[in-house]
Amino acid sequence: MTIRRSSSCSSASSSASCRATLLPDDDAMSSTGRRPSLQTTSSSRSIMAATGDAFARVAKAADRHPYTIMAGLVALEIIFDRALIARVPYTEIDWLTYMQQVGLVLAGERDYSAISGDTGPLVYPAGHVWIYGALHGATNGGTNRILAQYLFAALHCLTLAVVMILYRVCQFPVITFPLLCLSKRLHSIYVLRLFNDPFVTLFTMASLLALTRNRTWIASTLFSLGLSVKMNALLAAPALLYQLAMRHGPLAFFAHVLLIVTIQIGVALPFLAHAPRAYLSRAFDMSRVFMHKWTVNWRFVPEPAFVSPAFALVLVSIWFALVVGMLVWWNARHQRGLPSALARWFVRGKPGAPRNVWDDARATVTLAFAVQLVGITTARSLHYQFYAWYAMALPMLVQVTDWTWPTRLAILAAIEYCWNVFPSTNFSSALLLACHLALLVGVMRGHVFTAAAAPARGRRRSARRRSIQATVRKATTTARDPAAAGPQRRMSIQKTVNVRQGSPAQ
Repeated sequence: MTIRRSSSCSSASSSASCRATLLPDDDAMSSTGRRPSLQTTSSSRSIMAATGDAFARVAKAADRHPYTIMAGLVALEIIFDRALIARVPYTEIDWLTYMQQVGLVLAGERDYSAISGDTGPLVYPAGHVWIYGALHGATNGGTNRILAQYLFAALHCLTLAVVMILYRVCQFPVITFPLLCLSKRLHSIYVLRLFNDPFVTLFTMASLLALTRNRTWIASTLFSLGLSVKMNALLAAPALLYQLAMRHGPLAFFAHVLLIVTIQIGVALPFLAHAPRAYLSRAFDMSRVFMHKWTVNWRFVPEPAFVSPAFALVLVSIWFALVVGMLVWWNARHQRGLPSALARWFVRGKPGAPRNVWDDARATVTLAFAVQLVGITTARSLHYQFYAWYAMALPMLVQVTDWTWPTRLAILAAIEYCWNVFPSTNFSSALLLACHLALLVGVMRGHVFTAAAAPARGRRRSARRRSIQATVRKATTTARDPAAAGPQRRMSIQKTVNVRQGSPAQ
């Protein structure tokens, strides 16, 4: 609509005598398209509302049959993996090298510095050796590759089942479970490349599942087994150690740490007994520099800066600051603050937090995934198989952010896109970094780090509020019964009631 002057007003009339009349201007509306845009907006909102209602109904129906849907997804995954093995050519990268290295170990070699294959030396802990030693025997020295692919397909389905159970324990909607099955790169890693990263993922997810059930000894054992396969399990170590400290006093905490170390020593004992320095320097090499051309992240950083020690130091410093800050912030949200937890732990020798604070499955898993994401974001180099470290954690992470659902799905799609660009480009690596940062910011802003019970300060406020409400109720009841109080008391009570009801005191 436009404002036009009435035709009865002459040009000589004063502004006071000539009134502006609000008249509809159909021509103006049609030329500007304002009315159609309003109709379009209204219809779009109706469609979005109807879609949201339908989605909510489907989600509610799916939550009634969680295990049926989970079994169906695993069955579909089995069918899809079998078709993938039959139709898509296998790509040889490290499988033959693994078999060559394991063959040397099975032949009696125990010096890590003397174990090597076509693509390089053995750089993984002893758990990797024993797992691929078993695969070496099952696949006739690695020659029966099809059988190896089927074994990795079974590993994929087992990991998927564990992750879906973990999601269910954390009370995430079942309708989001299909997101775990949609990654093209993840299928390639499992059944077309035969890397060792999926074994670490299985142990890590199973460890978190045990932790949500408060089976901390099992969780520590599974975590240590994952660490014995590949060093990337250390990315989740700060969250695990924090959870152990919150659930146990100092003696039990150090017993868990001792268990983790003991498993590492037991798995690697043959190599540690023969050449300990060679084993530790190869299996847990913190100074290894990956080639710039294979990195998925930080491709936009010039190669001289990428391989420089200064760049590595900056990334480690950022990782340390973010992890410590996240844990401190988490503790402040759950308790009175870090000093209280430290005093409870060191002085009183008790767990860092009461049970009602840390007994929250969703918070426990979210903290572990968020800390792991910090490590992935600040890693100097990510290879394509590293996507298996956190691909199944992404659907949970996007759900605990405060972003809208279209934004969450866009982040998932963008991350999947970046991991499927080969070779990586400046744009894909920068986009991957932006998505990781958006996830971290969304998790921090989403207020997901909430305790099972309110913080101590909130509990005190709630207690005061309940006391005041009880006093007002008592005063109201007494005021209705004149015989229950004397004249002065009735007058005081009536004033309190009037103030609470918003009326002036008499």
